[in-house]
Amino acid sequence: MEIGLEHPGDLSHGDFSTNIALTSGVDAKELVEKIKKPKEVEKIEIAGPGFINFHLNKEFLVEITQEALEDNNFGNGETLKGKKVLMEHTSPNAFKPLHIGHFMANAIGEAIARLLEASGARVERATYGSDIGLPTAKAVWGMLQLKSEEPEESASLERKMEFIGNAYAHASALYESDPEIKKQIDEINIHIYKKDEEKILSVYQKGRRWSLEYLEKVYKRLNTKFDHHFFESEVFEEGSRIVKENLGKVFEESEGAIIFRGEDHGLHTRVFVTSKGAPTYEAKEIGLHQKKSKIPFDISIVVTGNEQSGVMEVGLKAFEQIDPETAKKTEHISHGLMLGKNGKKLSSRKGSSGAEELVDTVKEEVLKKIKESDTEVKNPEQVAEDIAMGALKYQILKQGSGRNIIFDLEQSLSFEGDSGPYLQYTLTRINSLLEKAKEQGINVGKIKYSESGGELLKTIYRFPEIVERAANEYAPQYVTTYLINLASAFNSFYAQEKIIDTDDKEKSSENLALTWAVSRILKNGLGILNIATPERM
Repeated sequence: MEIGLEHPGDLSHGDFSTNIALTSGVDAKELVEKIKKPKEVEKIEIAGPGFINFHLNKEFLVEITQEALEDNNFGNGETLKGKKVLMEHTSPNAFKPLHIGHFMANAIGEAIARLLEASGARVERATYGSDIGLPTAKAVWGMLQLKSEEPEESASLERKMEFIGNAYAHASALYESDPEIKKQIDEINIHIYKKDEEKILSVYQKGRRWSLEYLEKVYKRLNTKFDHHFFESEVFEEGSRIVKENLGKVFEESEGAIIFRGEDHGLHTRVFVTSKGAPTYEAKEIGLHQKKSKIPFDISIVVTGNEQSGVMEVGLKAFEQIDPETAKKTEHISHGLMLGKNGKKLSSRKGSSGAEELVDTVKEEVLKKIKESDTEVKNPEQVAEDIAMGALKYQILKQGSGRNIIFDLEQSLSFEGDSGPYLQYTLTRINSLLEKAKEQGINVGKIKYSESGGELLKTIYRFPEIVERAANEYAPQYVTTYLINLASAFNSFYAQEKIIDTDDKEKSSENLALTWAVSRILKNGLGILNIATPERM
């Protein structure tokens, strides 16, 4: 009989629990008598109407915590050893600043990539940028019209992106209100696809280059590096060709356009090539899947916003009819919106939906708090950057896949409770303790069991299991929840114990050992979440 186990919410109820007696209808006492007790288990007991609780023995808990103390990579496993994963995330648009949705995709995608790496997989990161189409044509038309305002090559990337943004806004407003300008922009769109007009192509290439240079700068700020950069301009022709080749087999003609009848598969029917011969996002997805198929991988994961789910589902279902082997190895993870406390789409103080503006808004608040505090901070700019990024990434990652996020600035920066800065602060406090002990000549000892440290030991041993589950389910929220529980358990221990006691160095050495193990896990866990840890806060 296979027993399904879970961790009880209350540690006094044991380390594992099962309700199999209830679900199977077998008497709990009879089941307990038949269970062969593993050596790691101290006792098995019946609790309530049919619950069976398992308590791990102290020796096992001490042994695992000693591993955490000694192993730099504690938490890492090998369940995905030998697997190669292609992880696509962020995927911003050229000619536009990185917006909050792309920031969310980056936080989620990078955390999942790191979870998979911690489980032994070899991960290659990819981003798929939109650098062609109507929004691009609008920006190019605007750049041509505002030529006199164009910055020099020596200008900052921020100034260049500001110019492109103004050009796009100028064109977008007129596109809706002036039929003649709409016609001009639509023609520019065709010329960009065909690459047949030198003046337009020159402006397009300059704007694209500036955009990509800007994005590389932002990726560095986000602590992300990509192995592959895919672009719509590189896949639209292939996608269009594949769609036309499979006309009558996978796709069909309808009113001059080429469609995929998604309703036959429980999805929406969508246009892949318009009546004017232009490939849609769905056709470009086909070209992207084909391009990816040339890279050997065991799993391909794509992270996008919920609004892209329809395009992804239909595109993948259509590709499944063409290359089922590649399609079945592809998985899609979606995320919701980041909303303010008022339930509306979040923006920076300037009203922008740009990711950098949002980070800067949070960073300004952190700098303000640093100035108001009595703590001396050596590098306030970098510390504020790390805390702001940590606050935002944590708020994104603590939610389950596909859900909207309510962002509360004050709560996200709290040093108490469910926040990134709380974890960062706990780790900096621990590191300060370890430095102080070293200065006073107190060495880190061996892990020993104590009643005051019992909750910590019971929490520490779960870390490798948490990482494995989070990797298997592509769910970083398991790690955020675990780290909060660990930090809470440590702070309770810290309140009970005098960790550094010069009058009892032996006890201090034992407490320091446990403290060091917690430090290791917090560092490894935050590393998986791509959250930096300042030296001082």
